Amino acid sequence: MSASVLHLRQSPFVAPLSGKDVVLEGVSKAFSMNGKDMPVLRDITLHVKAGEFVSIVGASGCGKSTLLRIIAGLEKTFDGIVQIGGQGVEAPTRDCGLVFQDHRLFPWLTVRQNIAMALRSNRELSTQGKADLVQSHIALVKLDGFENAYPDQLSGGMAQRAAIARALVTSPSVLLLDEPLGAVDALTRLHLQRELQRLWMTRRTTMIMVTHDIEEALLLGDRVVILQPRPGRIHSVLEIHTPRPRTGEETTLLAAKRRILDALNVGNDE
Repeated sequence: MSASVLHLRQSPFVAPLSGKDVVLEGVSKAFSMNGKDMPVLRDITLHVKAGEFVSIVGASGCGKSTLLRIIAGLEKTFDGIVQIGGQGVEAPTRDCGLVFQDHRLFPWLTVRQNIAMALRSNRELSTQGKADLVQSHIALVKLDGFENAYPDQLSGGMAQRAAIARALVTSPSVLLLDEPLGAVDALTRLHLQRELQRLWMTRRTTMIMVTHDIEEALLLGDRVVILQPRPGRIHSVLEIHTPRPRTGEETTLLAAKRRILDALNVGNDE
């Protein structure tokens, strides 16, 4: 596995650390199809530092989403080791949040009620404490005034922000993002990319994001992991030290984009 390091300055605009590290050691996964094992991931070894934002890119079918499901504890059978904060992952926990491409809000619940659903099993907070926490996360994603709106009354971007608030309200140490902006229009996507950057800088939750958008991966990530397909394996990792907040127009990011495109072409040719 190779790595390229770009731009060595660090951003002064970063909040104190709050996330946990994620360790993957020799992770492999196969699905059974027509009586045969179909390998999806092979020997994935990756150490994500606490508070780091890691983007994962690769061709369709390279196992990106499956890798997130393994980290989230949603896949029971795989080879290798997965740890969050030094603890093995065996099932979903409150320590790890997950945001999907579609918002998956309950259509019969309001924004406030959808976010509050994530706290329903929390017995440590009072009713008022939960209400205050929900309201603070509504403010965090800038949905003030839409607390009582239903999902069908929201734009796609607003619904996705509500989904992100629902994932963050439990204060997870790790937030997994599976193509979180893939279902919105281009202008909304640009806006939400800036919002995700702001949220990370505010919270410093460890974030691992799968995306097909290379520019998005570079805008948000401290590192970009490039997967080759069939079975998915790490081709290379680029470290991006361009200071935040980023605009996406930095020359270091443009240079990194060319490197990723070259790497993906190599992966697709094999």
